[in-house]
Amino acid sequence: MSQKFSRRMLLKGAGGFTLAIPLLPSLLPRQSWAQTTTPLKRYFSFVGTYDYGHHQHWFPTLAELPFTHDPTDGDQRLRYQTLRSFISPSKTELSRIIGGAFNPYLDKMNVFRALNLHTRIAHGRGHMLGNVAATDGHDSQVVLLKPLPTIDRLLASDRNFNPSGRSPLHFGQNLSYFKNTDGTVSRNSASWESPHAMFARLFNGVTEGGGQQTQTPHPRRDILSRVYEDYRRVSRGRQISAVDKQILENAMSRYSDIQARLAGTTTTMAGCSYSGLDPAGDANSLMNRSRTLGVNPYSFNPESHGFIYDLYAQIYAAAASCDLHRVFSFHTSIQDHFDRHPTEDFHQGHSHQPWTNLTINGTERANHSWMAEVWRLYATEFVAKLAGYLNSYSEANGRTILDNSLVHMTLEASHVHGDFSKPCLFIGGAGGALTTGHFIDYSRRELGPHAQQGDGFSNVATHERFGHCYHGLHYNRSLTTILQAMGLEPNQYEDPAINGFFQARTDGLLGAHNNGVSRVGGYGHIGSETSGVWYLNNSQLYSQEYARANYHFYKNALPLPPTSST
Repeated sequence: MSQKFSRRMLLKGAGGFTLAIPLLPSLLPRQSWAQTTTPLKRYFSFVGTYDYGHHQHWFPTLAELPFTHDPTDGDQRLRYQTLRSFISPSKTELSRIIGGAFNPYLDKMNVFRALNLHTRIAHGRGHMLGNVAATDGHDSQVVLLKPLPTIDRLLASDRNFNPSGRSPLHFGQNLSYFKNTDGTVSRNSASWESPHAMFARLFNGVTEGGGQQTQTPHPRRDILSRVYEDYRRVSRGRQISAVDKQILENAMSRYSDIQARLAGTTTTMAGCSYSGLDPAGDANSLMNRSRTLGVNPYSFNPESHGFIYDLYAQIYAAAASCDLHRVFSFHTSIQDHFDRHPTEDFHQGHSHQPWTNLTINGTERANHSWMAEVWRLYATEFVAKLAGYLNSYSEANGRTILDNSLVHMTLEASHVHGDFSKPCLFIGGAGGALTTGHFIDYSRRELGPHAQQGDGFSNVATHERFGHCYHGLHYNRSLTTILQAMGLEPNQYEDPAINGFFQARTDGLLGAHNNGVSRVGGYGHIGSETSGVWYLNNSQLYSQEYARANYHFYKNALPLPPTSST
């Protein structure tokens, strides 16, 4: 603020409020009006029910990683290695699930290990995106938790991130995890649509090349910020009277309201493109092939109709380029499509018997290997292709849509019923908000293997069925990382009505390091706060799970390597 502003001038301007607005622009420096284009960010989630069988099918390696990083704030140490370094002539893909289709994007990805839940969830539809209470009722303590809006709902409801206010564009099943901010279930009209029906609904009336919208700060927002900061300095002065201070309080609260309403305008830029989808093309086009399958592609086996997921990936990328939505989700349940057990359903015949051998498609394989094949299909046919299509669109800031956005892949579990090392894959840097290109491991191997490893897996490191699960960081911190990378502030997602059990402790029950945590913050529930059916008693719950974490850092985003890989 210019030194020409005297205390009397500020008080008279603020007190007369209506005179302050026309006065300020002429007095403030002209550069206050400069507009800076900010990256337009989008969030894409792929959420799958069931597990992936064995950690060896998901992670590039199960060995300890060579490089360490200690965050300067005292948060937990991490180990890391560049994803690119795992690829060689003899190893052409990261893992069984994260196959070679991802190789072009390794420098734009992060794979995380040892992100754990601190409560047992038998069957859940909500915890993957933050609503732990959305389960099938197996665990009574979890069901009693407060329902929370999932992160896709939080992003969609934020008018700075999503000015149109449109709900997430969703395809898939099991919508019980989608929650509004009041906890009620929301079902989106796009669900269960065929690709050609979704295309018609999205692009009817849209002109290709008409542009996409990029947010730019409103010029007067900066002016009001300067006034507010000057007010704060004056209000702390020794000579200001109580009356003047009250006048400033009243006036500046109104300035703050105006500032919130001036959050952003939009500038139109070229980039809207969807002709590659060829909706009216020849009989062999993807769109016309999908039309011949009927309304619901889930009635067909994805093994033989993977092109449908390719088509959805193209539609999502085109919708992003035209700024029709900024939050996208794909939620799949695989139970009815891949059951090859002669007598049991998919859950009991495959997922719950990871070490049982079955002959599937003419090949004898263990069930945990079959689970990996299932998820490899979805990862290759949808997630990797979505990344490719997003990476093909250039934006005004010289980056691609993928660079400016975040694609998030996660599943219900790792091992069957496994709440440890939850699957978590990021592609995209959220406009430079995240460092990328690494396999990041938060395992605390010095504490030994986790007591619980998942059905059929051992917690003995030398056992042939060792589950490779260790204590680490809370999975919800990955969701906080997403929210912050997309631009949300803590007051937009933190809920002070939850997690009271974990703060203001003085009894050492959760370890002396957790005494005196005045505010847990963060996003979502830490745990059930009482013993659940997984744990035999409270002492096991506290010592084996809760006391192993440090809740001073629960509110923070995940610590990441210091720089992106090159």
